[in-house]
Amino acid sequence: MRKTLTALVCAAVAAGCADDPSVPDSADALDADIALVAADQTMEDIGALRGVPGGDRTWTGEFSRTVRYFDADGEEQDGYDPLTTDVITIEVDASRDASRDGWEASFDHHREFAISGLEGEETTRTWNGAGETAVSRSRHSDADGDRSYDMNASSLMEDVVVGLPRSEHPWPLSGTVTHSIEATWVGPDGERTRSRTVTITFDGTQFAELTVDGETFELDLDARATDRPFRRR
Repeated sequence: MRKTLTALVCAAVAAGCADDPSVPDSADALDADIALVAADQTMEDIGALRGVPGGDRTWTGEFSRTVRYFDADGEEQDGYDPLTTDVITIEVDASRDASRDGWEASFDHHREFAISGLEGEETTRTWNGAGETAVSRSRHSDADGDRSYDMNASSLMEDVVVGLPRSEHPWPLSGTVTHSIEATWVGPDGERTRSRTVTITFDGTQFAELTVDGETFELDLDARATDRPFRRR
């Protein structure tokens, strides 16, 4: 699943067909299901950037993380220098199983990030990056019934700013993460696919704004790994 950073931000390829015939009862249920997958992936990406795959989950898959360091002239360095390193690039490949309240799925994803604004004694860092994810058998169970999908997604992280020290600024100060997601399932009329755009906006607090094609949710960035991390506003 190796691609250039430019290719990674292209639209997702149509997802494979799920075997489970369960279907979403409404567009609201579908939006919430896609919001859950996007929220979990965003929280996973933040953990991967910190070198903590899966957050406080028990890791059940494969994880690789390649880190490279560059000075302000673009010259690669042997390691991190707190004064002269200007950009860090991080490449992540991971396969994992995930579960939260009423949901479970398997993921296979690739990410490429660049962390800039490091040279000198700066008090913020800026993250940018892109990636793609394949989600198989995303199974959802709640008051709206039981549903199962396969999903493919492309993701774009844009100007996500974090403050230092992290103990004083635990949440991103600003910036957005955008997921373009296609969900495919099998119903009485055969295979169906729907697309949604999910945008997550940070404001320095524990609660980020998550929108699915205009519908707004509140994302709790401090939610436990087993809990549903958002609610409708």
